[in-house]
Amino acid sequence: MIAEEKNKRFTPLVHAMVTCVLRRHFARMYVNCSERINVSTPTLYLVNHSHWWDPLFVLWLNHAYLRQDAYVLLQERAWPFFSLLKDQGFIEVDPDDYQEWRSALESGKELLSSRFRSLWILGQGEAVHQDARPIRFVPGLGSLLETGGQVQVVPVAIYTSFTQSRPDVYIRLADPLLPETFTKGHRRQWVAACEKELALELDAMREGVIANRLTGFELAWQGFSSFPEQWNRARDGLKQASQWWRRWKKGRSQQ
Repeated sequence: MIAEEKNKRFTPLVHAMVTCVLRRHFARMYVNCSERINVSTPTLYLVNHSHWWDPLFVLWLNHAYLRQDAYVLLQERAWPFFSLLKDQGFIEVDPDDYQEWRSALESGKELLSSRFRSLWILGQGEAVHQDARPIRFVPGLGSLLETGGQVQVVPVAIYTSFTQSRPDVYIRLADPLLPETFTKGHRRQWVAACEKELALELDAMREGVIANRLTGFELAWQGFSSFPEQWNRARDGLKQASQWWRRWKKGRSQQ
């Protein structure tokens, strides 16, 4: 059973480490988390996958905003952090092994039968440019909606933008979609609706970033100072000190 593999004793330490790593590589993180997400309801999070960092964003988000018993399904080989995070609910699946993928989806259905649990999936499988359209999820995700119980599906849009030496990251956890609103047995219809919703969230976020008009987002954290930022501060400090010294000398000469 996958749940027995988690080691929650080290979760706070891992969260602190992940926060430190992210703050070293990103300038700022902005988050908009829907208040309609019920953390007690089993939740399937479908995330666009555009960056090597996405699994770390997921881990940080769950600990900081949701605090669910979260699992992350990765369709990537040799992700560098996997050996460190496999006891934190990360499940690595060979994307070329169909039977392994089916088995992982069955395990995912079992996970989604319990309250306060969540399953995060980088829906596109491999990393795809964040502006690529249409969004297409990997096959089989529709089966996760047929768990027999109530499940909420939350599209999660991740968008990055360079304005300084390091990028800003924007994350939107959208309003949940409820599978009972769709006809049973029409998996493809459900998945297509999720793909469309995620694309709309990404497009809206991109337009907001370009226009510098993102309502509902809060600054989650600010990154550590980069070398260019430290250099600029030091240069400004020296400039101010030089101006003060010249004023002081001028005042002395006039006495």
